[in-house]
Amino acid sequence: MSFVLNKTDLRAMHNKSLLALFLFVGGSVALIGCTDSFTGADGRATIKFSSWGATQDQIVYDEMFRRFERANPDIRLSLMFIPFNNYFTKLQLLIVGGVAPDTVTVSQDMMYQLCLNGHLVDLEPFIAEERKRDPTFLTEQAYTIDVLKPSCSFNGHMYYIPIGPMARHVYFNKDLFDAAGVPYPQEGWTWNDLLDAAQRLTLRDESGRTTQWGFLCASWIDFWRLFILQNGGEVFDDWAHPTRCTLDSPEAIEALTFVQDLIYKYKVSPNPIQAAQTVNTDFMTGRLAMTIHGTWMIEQYRTIKSFHWDMAPLPIQKYYANLAGADGYGMTAQCKDPAKAWRFLRNFLTEDTQNLMSTDCSLWQPILRKSAEDGHMDHIPGVPEHHNLRFSELSRATPITPLHHPQARRILYTIDQEMEPLFQGKEEPSTCLPRVAAKINAMLQEGGE
Repeated sequence: MSFVLNKTDLRAMHNKSLLALFLFVGGSVALIGCTDSFTGADGRATIKFSSWGATQDQIVYDEMFRRFERANPDIRLSLMFIPFNNYFTKLQLLIVGGVAPDTVTVSQDMMYQLCLNGHLVDLEPFIAEERKRDPTFLTEQAYTIDVLKPSCSFNGHMYYIPIGPMARHVYFNKDLFDAAGVPYPQEGWTWNDLLDAAQRLTLRDESGRTTQWGFLCASWIDFWRLFILQNGGEVFDDWAHPTRCTLDSPEAIEALTFVQDLIYKYKVSPNPIQAAQTVNTDFMTGRLAMTIHGTWMIEQYRTIKSFHWDMAPLPIQKYYANLAGADGYGMTAQCKDPAKAWRFLRNFLTEDTQNLMSTDCSLWQPILRKSAEDGHMDHIPGVPEHHNLRFSELSRATPITPLHHPQARRILYTIDQEMEPLFQGKEEPSTCLPRVAAKINAMLQEGGE
């Protein structure tokens, strides 16, 4: 069930006791150096910042905070760390209680839902002021920004600073390819090449049990949408202004037929039950030859010691297609001092911070071109030979645009649920996709929630 609070919800709930709110939120929110007072006895303003992440993220934030506070002695930073699975729900609860952080980490989908109800601040005026001093600020000349703007924009205005742009890549086990004598994936390889490699890399024992998978087909939309795009189709006619779901197109049906065939006809990819029940489908075990995943997996995969791995471009069909987007940092409408909060957000784009975040944790890719191109990321332990694909793929990727519709979360959830029979092998794409498209088109015509 989605949990999105609108203005009516806020008016109805605003006067409720905050005690229950903090009892609920406090169970899984880490407050690091947190204070309720905006301006302390020492005259320093407190800027509260919420985020999610792992231990390494906290370590990097801590160092970044120390550097920022040394350079900005009038500001004290307070980090609120919330587990990702509960992050958006609890952020909305804080907004309802009137105690929202001044600055927040958001995804593109979170941004859209918050902007619908006026909870985020338009950053365009701040960006315009910065450009008076530096005309290249957040322009494609100095930053990788054009492909990311659709992710962080609402009604044509930017509402968060994108950090860590992410594309999609083929990750492959070089040792398994070498043992089977299969050429590595390379620029220009096709769906047929993918199938051929996956067949040669799928191994079974005498009983017929699969001991090594050639490929992994995922059921999440950013995976199977890639194949539709590569075949010349799309999920919607326009993500920013959707009027029709196009999953019933011949291009989409053909693409998802190929994906389903990888699982059930050619049996080179585990079905959902097999994927959940066996460790052989985890790339890090060394028993999965290829997988398509996001740039963020580099941070996890670079800890692999048991085999050699690398990255490659995605395969092509009619066209080459990739997807790119980014999470980032925005300012809430409850922010007490927007000027100081902007100073903090602006700091994420400095060379010092971009280098710190991308060197100590390869999850964050710099968008500042100077930081991305100076080679310092080549020395991060464990990154593969072709890790630079994380940057070069952005130049030809399709921007990830949030689905701009009042029922966006419900629509995307419905697609996910209605596609299950396809990935379970219970329904052919030729019948499943038209049925899903018809249902989504009816929802698109309903309007608001």
